[in-house]
Amino acid sequence: MKAETKAKLLSMQRGRAELCVLIGYIVGVIVVGIFHEPWFDEAQAWSIARSASWHDIVFKVCHYEGHPPLWSLMLAPFAKLGAPFEVSLKAVNLAVCGAAVWLILYKSPFPKIVRCLIPFTFFYFYQTAVICRPYSLVLLALTLLACSYKKRNEKPLLYVLPMLLLCASHAYGLVLACGMCLVWVAEIFSSAVREKRFLSVFKDKRCYLLLAVLAFALFTASLIMPADDVRYLNMDDSFGKRAGKLYMLLVYPIDSLFGLYIDIDTVKQSQSGLIATIIGGALLLAVLFAVTKKNRKLAIFALPYFMFLLFGVFKYMYWNHLGISTFYLMFVIWIILDDKPQVPDIFGKIQKKVESKLTVNLGKAAVCGMVLMPLAWTCYCSVSDIISPYGMREVAQYIKDNDIEGHDIMMYWLFEYKGGDSLMDDWYYTAENRRNMSNEQSDGSSLSPYFDSNIFYNFNITHHDDLYNTFKQTPEEDNERNFALWREYGYPEYMFCKCPLDSVFPELKYEDIEEMYDLEASFERNCFYKFSTITEYVQIYHIKDEYLGKGKPQ
Repeated sequence: MKAETKAKLLSMQRGRAELCVLIGYIVGVIVVGIFHEPWFDEAQAWSIARSASWHDIVFKVCHYEGHPPLWSLMLAPFAKLGAPFEVSLKAVNLAVCGAAVWLILYKSPFPKIVRCLIPFTFFYFYQTAVICRPYSLVLLALTLLACSYKKRNEKPLLYVLPMLLLCASHAYGLVLACGMCLVWVAEIFSSAVREKRFLSVFKDKRCYLLLAVLAFALFTASLIMPADDVRYLNMDDSFGKRAGKLYMLLVYPIDSLFGLYIDIDTVKQSQSGLIATIIGGALLLAVLFAVTKKNRKLAIFALPYFMFLLFGVFKYMYWNHLGISTFYLMFVIWIILDDKPQVPDIFGKIQKKVESKLTVNLGKAAVCGMVLMPLAWTCYCSVSDIISPYGMREVAQYIKDNDIEGHDIMMYWLFEYKGGDSLMDDWYYTAENRRNMSNEQSDGSSLSPYFDSNIFYNFNITHHDDLYNTFKQTPEEDNERNFALWREYGYPEYMFCKCPLDSVFPELKYEDIEEMYDLEASFERNCFYKFSTITEYVQIYHIKDEYLGKGKPQ
């Protein structure tokens, strides 16, 4: 009976189990998705799709967003036609993720138990399917590439088309596609040299298809090149500080599979367990190098993957990019299993030397822990999302119920901290240590999808119909211009989170703000990642009657 059960779990046959998993995946994502409230970046994509012109989505916005326009273009028909925000956003994302999961269940070379567990792991379920972002396109592209990799030379078009999708999905997808194409070019030319038919490559249709990929990649790269006035969100922007994080090359792979070092708060990453994570990461990479070398997949693993990691370390890396690492490592494992996999000799030698029952059981326990960890992350985040609010739905409903829309509402704006310890509260630093960035830096795009128009007078005040954050760096002269426009409204009737009004109205001091406004409502906002939760509060302040209508320039 035990042998029969094992045979079923390792079976390559497809049947009712796969269908049940697919249905369970779709139903599970829908159930959690009903409770999940779109985060800022999810709402931002919808706001871009709704209010930016088709031309701006392709040729303007990308220079500030940092990723290609495909995701916003997919959302735009729904957003511009007035389709429901959350339903449409989640339906589009689930369609993409569902297609990828179908391919995994019915086309992948993984044993049945692995095929049926992968869809419910953290990055496939919660982080990519429940949370709606362009990473779902990366997942689908890499899954299609894994399906077509084995016959890439016989049917190159089937390999090139998902490569184009990978380029169009994300900046990281563009980097991975570049590395994968370089490996393919090297294979084509080395084969021609080895067979002494070098000139034949100029008649090879694969080369022309690769030129098409190159042209599309260059076009896509031109769309996402940062504008001169873009505001970067990463804290350590200098090359020296980034170079000091080279240890992330070891942390990133293990954390994308079962590690816990990278936390949701990337400014203050947990230092506990760093040494163990680095050692574990080094061992994991050693195993990957050994396995891919034995199976003649070292180049397709190492070159694209380390281009991706180096780009992240020296340019921009965030906790939510870990899923791309997961998807690429799964791609590598897929193509190995799809081509008569071989076990490195060193593994056999280690097994002979380590034959104690205790050691074997410890090894099995470790493997089980690695497999179960991503499932545990899914459970924690899914349950947390169901029982804990993100807050923006509640804020939007509060505005509508209390007829606040149409009043003078100021949304807090971001500002750059220039050092020092003078932290007065969650949203305000003392004037000596702050640089205001007033133009398009508020969080208005998180609430924009719930309303027909811009409800905050200080959000994109010079182009009020744009409902998204443009991430533009605000020069000092623009700050003063914007503050002058804000002053025309006088003291705001409502403030969403405490705003440093003393920056706008010279006659005020910070202490005056405490006197002028009462806290009317507070809403909890939670984000979840693996076993971590970050909690913030959206607070609504209302001006006292004696200050209403004051503050306007005479």
